[in-house]
Amino acid sequence: MNQNNPTFRFFCLVPTGSMILLAALLASCTSLRQLDDFKELAAKAEYGKIANTPVDCKAEDDGCNQSHLIKGDACYRLAKANTDPAPNYLCAATELEQGIQQTGDWKSLEPVLGKPELYYENFCESLRMVRDSQTSNAASLPYNRKLADCARNFPRPDGHSHPAAVFFRNNSRVADIRLNFNELKGKPGIVCPELGRLLQEEQAEVGQQTPYTANHQQLLRDIFLFISSIPGCKNPN
Repeated sequence: MNQNNPTFRFFCLVPTGSMILLAALLASCTSLRQLDDFKELAAKAEYGKIANTPVDCKAEDDGCNQSHLIKGDACYRLAKANTDPAPNYLCAATELEQGIQQTGDWKSLEPVLGKPELYYENFCESLRMVRDSQTSNAASLPYNRKLADCARNFPRPDGHSHPAAVFFRNNSRVADIRLNFNELKGKPGIVCPELGRLLQEEQAEVGQQTPYTANHQQLLRDIFLFISSIPGCKNPN
């Protein structure tokens, strides 16, 4: 930069500590400006514009977590509407993960963000869909591990497991056996009892009549067929 440039002389005269503070303030302004833009676009249901805009902030910037959550929600809505579902589920999983990780105090932000359970539910579902879209077991495994973590960390505001958390937990357990079956197929003493436990749990869940009853019914059928296909496993008739 030209040393005679007024901007150069200004920055040279500003104390180092003030420079750092100024940079932080500018970053915060940029982050909050994008957050306002995202909120405005979300209010107009212009989810495509949000999905196509990179989140421009650092984790420590004010409002960065909210920008990630809003973009994750936008991508999720597009995927559920069957608009480029594969990339949008991946976008949703990526952005919701960052937003959730960056949100330390959900209680104080709940009036602004809404309940955390919704974000976890959409995060888990996005991970499930991304996992199932992979073309190899090796590629699916990392997403299944993240799904198990999502279900395990699911909020429990009333002290009880959320119906979504129960479904995603059991779904990830069944998938873990499937994805590792080459290593486990010679060990019916491990596989069969675990599938039997899952079968019993899913039979109990089917009778609960929650928004996830249909999901549990499908998972129950999948477990039944899985057990029936494994030599050495007791037929669950």
